[in-house]
Amino acid sequence: MQQNQEALGAAGLVEIFVDKLRSSISRSSRHTETTYDTDIVESVVSALANVLSLHAPNADRLVAAGGLDVLSRLLQSHISVDLLNSDREAQIQAGAANSLANAFASLTGGNRCALITTFSISETNENLSQTPSLTPLCEKSSVSSVILLCVANISTARRSAALLLGNLALDPELRSELGQAGAIEALWSISNKGQNKAQCATALWALSNLAWSNSPNQERCGQFIENVIDLAAVKNTIDRAHFRGDYVDESHMGELLLGRAAHNNVLERACALHLVANALYFNDSNRIRVESSRSGVETIVTLAHYCQPPAVREAALRCLASLTATDRGAKRVLLVQTGTRSDVCRTLVDAAGDTQSGGESANVRRLGAAALANIYSLADARRYMSSTP
Repeated sequence: MQQNQEALGAAGLVEIFVDKLRSSISRSSRHTETTYDTDIVESVVSALANVLSLHAPNADRLVAAGGLDVLSRLLQSHISVDLLNSDREAQIQAGAANSLANAFASLTGGNRCALITTFSISETNENLSQTPSLTPLCEKSSVSSVILLCVANISTARRSAALLLGNLALDPELRSELGQAGAIEALWSISNKGQNKAQCATALWALSNLAWSNSPNQERCGQFIENVIDLAAVKNTIDRAHFRGDYVDESHMGELLLGRAAHNNVLERACALHLVANALYFNDSNRIRVESSRSGVETIVTLAHYCQPPAVREAALRCLASLTATDRGAKRVLLVQTGTRSDVCRTLVDAAGDTQSGGESANVRRLGAAALANIYSLADARRYMSSTP
């Protein structure tokens, strides 16, 4: 695959694609609708996305050929299409979003800065004020165009928009602008649909990037944080009537239920928990929201159990490390009813002493130890733990 991409890039295919898209777009700046052969444009943007996937040299060629401006214009333009095929515009914009997302993942240094500038809202407004004649064509910024794509009729367009927004959120300045422009609410509308698991996981991943180390975005995510925890929760589908006390001890019932459901939608549940963890990070108002929720802390403790997949377990322990950073939160975690209070500590001790190898298991050990250290460093929580029978 990499060799084929290199050969295609060396043959000038990226430049050919960019020139084809540029020549297809109307050059008129006085019309908000753009007329061109939609079949050709849709095919070209799809092929361009494939050529750019995980290949830095081709992404650099895209920037050198002026492809960022062309793809941005595709995102912002209104296309004259046959009303019998009204989804064609969304398909084309989805291809442009995919191409830009793939390019962003590969670009570094000045070329990445060029892509970020393309999506900077403040930069767009400055350019429009300096060039009034371009206002009709670019009345929407590239960011608002991608956000609007989150509510497109077709799922591939929504997922492409989420993928691009998640990549753009890696830049601290764009992260703030995206939050102010409504990206969080748009992405949550994708996550909340729950129809397509891959689409939902992508939107949750993008939201977690937006929530990272950004207090205003954390607050925006706080309004639906309980719903996100529900997405991460294990759905137990085993009928307890199938188990008899003579054969299965009640104390092992939870482990059986967890083991059966542990690998259902692992990616979606892990992304949901990472979003919760990022929203809790140094944000006390969100900690209070989770602590006062009906079963939020209980769900997180359950997902930190050793029966869970490492990706889910690691994310749950990240949440517990944040929750136990205050005396109030540490006591709330210890109040979780999982049989006895010592069960919560046992879950954390199991994590800290995990014997599996690999990066995720190393993080599980580190986070389990961090949560235990938080609990023991807080005097009130330590006394409460010492009273455990």
